[in-house]
Amino acid sequence: MSTRDGLTRETLTRRVVVGVDGSPWSVDAVREAFGFARSMNAALHVVMAWEYRPPATSTSFGWDAAGREAANAAALEALAQSIHRVFGEALLTPGTWMQEGVQVTAMLVEGAPASVLCTAGQEADLLVVGARGRSRVGALLLGSVSRRVVAHASCPVLVVPWKRAEQESVLPKDATAEDAATEAAARAAASM
Repeated sequence: MSTRDGLTRETLTRRVVVGVDGSPWSVDAVREAFGFARSMNAALHVVMAWEYRPPATSTSFGWDAAGREAANAAALEALAQSIHRVFGEALLTPGTWMQEGVQVTAMLVEGAPASVLCTAGQEADLLVVGARGRSRVGALLLGSVSRRVVAHASCPVLVVPWKRAEQESVLPKDATAEDAATEAAARAAASM
């Protein structure tokens, strides 16, 4: 049964959720999730979770509105860059569009990434995450988001290893030398 937008009832009820953070691993995860969504005739939800943490050197004891807005803007930029890398679309705000017959929804959600993804995956047929995220050191100290998602998700989880990202940089054009060094270190760590 088709709706007026050409989507079937099955498409509207089947869902693949993928977590993205702007890292090469998450970009590969979006590519894989899109392939699964297309083959399953499912909608794809691209979820960028973010949380604002005041700097440890902050003199305030509460949330800094300017810092929080900057964290939100950085998360939106990472989401937009990831969408552009995979689909070639310019994402100005989160939203929904059709891509090669797949309904794609990009969303920005404030909260702890593993918790946000597990919640988003509650009604999903598949939850996809990259093997690693932005911070290799953070994964060693805190445990990775992918590990937490695998342990706590209520649906099947696919953890995508770093593949295509080895040949491309996901740095923005205005990236600093520090950004390039961080990406190089991540690539080196991934090859160990």
